[in-house]
Amino acid sequence: MKPERNEKIFMRKETKPVAKKTRPASWKKWRNILASGLMIFTAGALLILLCRAYLRYQIRQETLPSSIKGVDSLEEVEIGGVNQWVLLRGQRRSKPVLLFLHGGPGLPMMPFAHALTELEKYFIVAYWDERGSGKSSGGGIPEDSVTMERLVSDTGEVIRFLRTRFGTPKVYLAGHSWGSVIGMRAAARDPELVYAFLGIGQVADFRGGEKISYEYALEQARKTGNGIASHELEKIGPPPYGDPGKSLTLAKWVEVLGGGFHRCPGALELVEIGFPSPYYSLADFWKFFTGGYFSFRRLWDNIRTTDLFDEIPRIGVPAYFFEGKYDFEAPSEIAYRYFQALRAPKKDFFWFEHSGHWPHLEEPGKFIAMLTQNVLKETYVRFSEDTDEAD
Repeated sequence: MKPERNEKIFMRKETKPVAKKTRPASWKKWRNILASGLMIFTAGALLILLCRAYLRYQIRQETLPSSIKGVDSLEEVEIGGVNQWVLLRGQRRSKPVLLFLHGGPGLPMMPFAHALTELEKYFIVAYWDERGSGKSSGGGIPEDSVTMERLVSDTGEVIRFLRTRFGTPKVYLAGHSWGSVIGMRAAARDPELVYAFLGIGQVADFRGGEKISYEYALEQARKTGNGIASHELEKIGPPPYGDPGKSLTLAKWVEVLGGGFHRCPGALELVEIGFPSPYYSLADFWKFFTGGYFSFRRLWDNIRTTDLFDEIPRIGVPAYFFEGKYDFEAPSEIAYRYFQALRAPKKDFFWFEHSGHWPHLEEPGKFIAMLTQNVLKETYVRFSEDTDEAD
């Protein structure tokens, strides 16, 4: 029977089954490994954050002033036309004020403040994150304003702020590493505002110091069989350097090989001390590192030409130097030569036999004892009264 003309005939098209794409059997294994690794990493990160939160709380409770006569204040202060951060801590407002200038450039002391709480029995300690560093870095700071001259001027402004805030005629000025260069210049400029200058890990002749640092690092690398260190040090060659990257490479290996934080090479103990700081958030630590890198490069020309033998042969305030025997970041033998050459109303030099570049953190008990038994006793007229109060 033939179909009618209007009837449509549908032809059925046979289709072949589509073969499913199969992944290698190893994919499932690696996927599970990656998923497990991610879970372990996440759990580890959460555990670290919880531990940090607990330690921050514990440190905060343990370091609160013992009475309402104390001070514990983190403040944003306008200095040199821009806002900068200052931490003020002390057991009694009647104590002398100690302004701490940090090293680096760009490596604030504020995250380590809780390691020196004993110092707060004898001083109101001001930890200042300098322009371009740590909490005082970021978009509000014009890059071209981060200069040596501006930092010295800022130091004078911070001193005047502290004098007004605590009603004191003078302050003690402490500088660690790079901060010791700023501190010497600020004390030489305004001696009438400073009881005494305290140089910790004093930088005096940067180029001369780097030569000693290089010889030390290369010798230690070869002695310990550290091939990576030897290769990198031989590659950059001996100083002087025109490239800040080479100086950073040298500083890295000096630290790793025990010439920085001596009792724990590689600065691991510094991380342990600073990480639970109640005054620094995780965002602040990011600024700690980015600000340090920025400040170092920004101030490189000032750093590499530092020579206090020529710039500041004399100073109008008492000067005290605190030096680690194993300091090869700012070699202590250069600091001792500068101490011998410096003319000052009074001066003294204290060796720390078990320290490198951080004697105030490696031997804090001895550091505080030298401050109270020598510096305060010789330069502060209210010393006997204040020590009675501290006891």
